[in-house]
Amino acid sequence: MAYKTGLDKCKITVDDELYAILDHGDEIELVLSIGKHRIRIAAYDLAGNTAEKKYSVRVVENVEEEETQDVTGTPYPEEEIVETPPTEKTEPKLIPEGFMADLHA
Repeated sequence: MAYKTGLDKCKITVDDELYAILDHGDEIELVLSIGKHRIRIAAYDLAGNTAEKKYSVRVVENVEEEETQDVTGTPYPEEEIVETPPTEKTEPKLIPEGFMADLHA
């Protein structure tokens, strides 16, 4: 989080406790524990105006999944495996049946 020009200060509150006060170009990185948190940022400018934003965040543990391959399983175990017999290729006959027999007779 970076300090913006024209601001007097920013107050950052995490879970209703003051986390940091930023001024004069300060910058911080929030380090939060695993779980849900409420973050409130109140900004005060040099003219005395105030703006506030509230955020709800959830920090989760970063678990890297191991790459495993199940070589014995099927890709869709709930589907029944059905073998389809190969289709017979039927080609049109150029010479009608019996034509050759008629030539020899």
